[in-house]
Amino acid sequence: MIVQILILLGAVGLFLFGMKTMSEALQKLSGHRLRNMLTTMAGSPVRGIVASTAITALVQSSSAVTVMIVSFVNAGMLHLTQAIAMVMGANIGTTVTAWLVVLFGISFDIDLAAVPLIAFAAPLLLLRSERLRNLGNTLIGLALMLLAIHILRDAVTHFSTLSSFENYITLLRGHGHWSPLLFVLAGAAMTAVLQSSSATTALAIILCSTGVIPFKCAMALILGDNVGTTLTANIAATMTNTDGKRAALSHLLFNLVGVLWALPLLAVLARGIASLVAAFGGVSPLFNGSPSQAVALALFHTLFNVVNTLLLAGFIPQAAHALDRLIPGDRHAKRTSPLEGSALVSTSEMGLYQARENLALCMKRGGELTARVKTYFGEVNADNAQELFLLVRQRSDEEQTAYKQLEQQLARLTQQELSQEGRLLVQAMNQLLTQLRAATWLSVTAAQVIRRKKERNIWFTQPMREDLGVYFSIIQEAYFITHNNLTSDREGLPQREDRRIRMQAFLEEFSVSLEEKYLNPDDEQETHYQAAVIFAELTSCIGRLAMCVLKIAEGTAQLEQDHQ
Repeated sequence: MIVQILILLGAVGLFLFGMKTMSEALQKLSGHRLRNMLTTMAGSPVRGIVASTAITALVQSSSAVTVMIVSFVNAGMLHLTQAIAMVMGANIGTTVTAWLVVLFGISFDIDLAAVPLIAFAAPLLLLRSERLRNLGNTLIGLALMLLAIHILRDAVTHFSTLSSFENYITLLRGHGHWSPLLFVLAGAAMTAVLQSSSATTALAIILCSTGVIPFKCAMALILGDNVGTTLTANIAATMTNTDGKRAALSHLLFNLVGVLWALPLLAVLARGIASLVAAFGGVSPLFNGSPSQAVALALFHTLFNVVNTLLLAGFIPQAAHALDRLIPGDRHAKRTSPLEGSALVSTSEMGLYQARENLALCMKRGGELTARVKTYFGEVNADNAQELFLLVRQRSDEEQTAYKQLEQQLARLTQQELSQEGRLLVQAMNQLLTQLRAATWLSVTAAQVIRRKKERNIWFTQPMREDLGVYFSIIQEAYFITHNNLTSDREGLPQREDRRIRMQAFLEEFSVSLEEKYLNPDDEQETHYQAAVIFAELTSCIGRLAMCVLKIAEGTAQLEQDHQ
């Protein structure tokens, strides 16, 4: 008995490992295609549903995708309504695993497929081509899943002959109308423990196809795994802000609503699925031992999630409003760090995309920091000026914390098995992060120079103030270009790069003209001399800041060109 339990657990572990291997290899194979699909998520709800469906089907893990969605909402990269739509799509995409189990694990002789598949894939791992090696890992992951299904079937068949196991199943089935609810709870618990709805679905299909449980009970297990899979995202959401928690809760509520309408109609749904199977010439899955039960369960899993999405997609705005009331708080509640919760995604290609989005967020906040410095420069009220200076320092501290978190995120990515393109992307982002740290330091230094100017009651002439305004405008425009290079479509990249080149040429000429204009003052009065010294120090600092941000813009353009 103990040996059989260990075999069963080992088979589940092998299934999860094979699915993880295949998922990571598929992510590397997809490379920039995955990131390009992710960029479509910020569109309409329909686009969000379609995009997240495709990505989940590719990644083979709704938990990973929903955790990513939660982290993006937390970082301010997605609105709550967009996140709800994407959660719906993730539920549809995860049903692909059930079809893989049915088509390759149940319908075919696994012994004739899995071992030859490994024999074909193993030589690919020895080749120099990274794409072929990833293909080999994908096939080996699939083969391990098939072998796991084979072991699971044998283990379940053996368990079904044991009186204790039969008594347990009889106990679950012996509660009349409450039995489906018990199977829902069992499915939710198994999924919560395994952290994989795909594994629970595969187990439900095997239990049903081997005659251990009837068709309707297997349907109830599948409904339960839809609820259990929400645990991962809600645990991860404990580290996020209010909107992140709302996005995670939307996953739970969406699946709970589906169970609440489907469970009372389970008998009707079972007959409907049986009619569909019979219409295509199959044997009714309502009969124990029917060869069509596996296909019918996969069909039910897909149709349930599609219908649930169609029923609820039109109520996304109302759902977002309800979540606002369930979890009170400001939509833009202050976080201890701009990237709080950004480490939630651990899968390599998704982690790369999130790191790039986090970098773009840092660029945007860098521009906001410079805008605060400019406002501080123009403030004449002493109390307001002091408050603005403290805000600049506070924002600078927040940025340094965000840089440290992003640096740690990039370090974690380097420890994963990235593609060659992914490794180069991490290296490029590290270089940009170093430049961004320098830009933040220069912004704070400029604020400190401005503070000395205010403390000494030194006034700049109107031409001086206008010339400083030119510097600030260049910096703001450069930050705008930098952020757009990372977040906007690539079609506008040549125009943005041309704008940056012209700005850089203008900046070089402008800096030289300022030296000739102000560093040799004709009036040697002490006040004018002090103003000239402070002005020279400030223009030197802000000029270096402008050049630094333009270099960052150049780096982001190069990053997009090299990793598109």
